[in-house]
Amino acid sequence: MERTRLLSSEKIAFLRNTDLCAGLPVEVIEAISNITEEHNYKADEILFHKGDIGDSLCLLVDGGISIQTNDNLGLEISQSGTCIGEMALIEDVSRSATVKVKEDTKLLRIIRHDFLELLEWNFQAVEGVFRVLNAKLRSNLIDFATSENKEVAKQESMQITKTIQQSLLPSGEIEIPNITTASYFGSTGNLGGTYYDRIPLTEDRMGVFIGNVVGKGPYPAILNVMIKSCLHSQVAFDPSVHSVMTIIKQTIRYLADVQMDITGCYMLIDTAAHKLKFANVGYRSILLYCSESREIVELKTTSNSLAFLSDDNHFMCDEREVGWQPHDILILFSDAIMEKQNVNGDAYGIDRLRRTIIAAADLSPHEIQWRILRDLGDHVTDAPSGGSTMIAVIKAG
Repeated sequence: MERTRLLSSEKIAFLRNTDLCAGLPVEVIEAISNITEEHNYKADEILFHKGDIGDSLCLLVDGGISIQTNDNLGLEISQSGTCIGEMALIEDVSRSATVKVKEDTKLLRIIRHDFLELLEWNFQAVEGVFRVLNAKLRSNLIDFATSENKEVAKQESMQITKTIQQSLLPSGEIEIPNITTASYFGSTGNLGGTYYDRIPLTEDRMGVFIGNVVGKGPYPAILNVMIKSCLHSQVAFDPSVHSVMTIIKQTIRYLADVQMDITGCYMLIDTAAHKLKFANVGYRSILLYCSESREIVELKTTSNSLAFLSDDNHFMCDEREVGWQPHDILILFSDAIMEKQNVNGDAYGIDRLRRTIIAAADLSPHEIQWRILRDLGDHVTDAPSGGSTMIAVIKAG
């Protein structure tokens, strides 16, 4: 016998009482209701398997599910309104556990694509969803850690961090008429709290972001994936430096109660206008090679790193502008590269990096990147490895 479907008014009333939508304006809840799909499952059906690529969040209306990280550990949930697969709403990470239906169960599903479309036309209307979503995830981890399922919580936290870090890796290099890129993220692909991205806008313009979040547990990775989601939505609408940095600050505010150190720099490259505009909030490791003078300058901090964490709603980022000429090169890297030591305890250092860049400046971004890695390997005697090693090279055509 087919189960009765929820009326529109019943769906809105249900959403209003969930952790996901509690406290949100009525019009926001109605908008979310419009993008939900209702699904009914029989006992023993698999909702998804561990390792599946997630594309949606589910809300438990009635019935029950079992979350299993392996054959021996599991967590049974039957509380109406529970969120399932939170991170998939903002990033296509792989599922961290297998979810099995225990009994006849009704779920509401929100597909990430629909959610991001809602984000594009009105970010402020759904900003509460990010806040509540991440509070819910933190609450889950705390609940697990104080229950009999401590081992489940530990594995869940580690898996969340790993899968999110993998999702932050760029999907491929960019090669458009006037800009080419190359990047390296260590042999394990483990970025720690570093997030680097570049978004081509036209054949002459590209947005670039690099940031670092230092904190405990999965929260740096969670914040970085939130930044990525908002960054991609914002540059499609307005890629200007001020608008992007403002939206990033708004995103960071939703994890303000978690102790983290946050730095970041957004750059807008325009090869037709020969300009590079940027705002740098505390990120130290960005160099610009100027082809005409064959000199290297640093894109220095324009705002204190605490600017991201301030309570000021009107974020006034200090925007700067430098030239961007043919064959100029932007080099972004993790702090760990400067700290790599040889057998005598001597750090690799910025001066050696500068010399290596100048010597390789006529080469392609990929070749420049590997010249740096080879020189770094010579310094430490072993080939560089580990998740903290990150280098990105962007060159003007």
